[in-house]
Amino acid sequence: MTLDLSMPDLDGFDVLRAVRYEQPELKIVVVSGFLHGKMLEPAKSLGADATLDKDITTELLLRVVCKLLKNPKSVAIRHHEGATEFKTRDDTVISPNLAL
Repeated sequence: MTLDLSMPDLDGFDVLRAVRYEQPELKIVVVSGFLHGKMLEPAKSLGADATLDKDITTELLLRVVCKLLKNPKSVAIRHHEGATEFKTRDDTVISPNLAL
């Protein structure tokens, strides 16, 4: 599931909590540009499997989804000013050259 935290009629955090409660096995990728991505850390603590700044490319989003489907470890990704950093929740760095 791809979830934007900023939606017109819903609170993305409420949606994240509800989905995590109802379907704990579902992979959730949270995307946000709100406050320059500062809302991503709280989303991660609520159970997002990956968090992405909204300026993410389609290719990188697809790579993240493929990685999550192959490896259940959570991935945090920061894409800012041309630099991309991939880390699992246990701070293992993942190569940005992920194979699709």
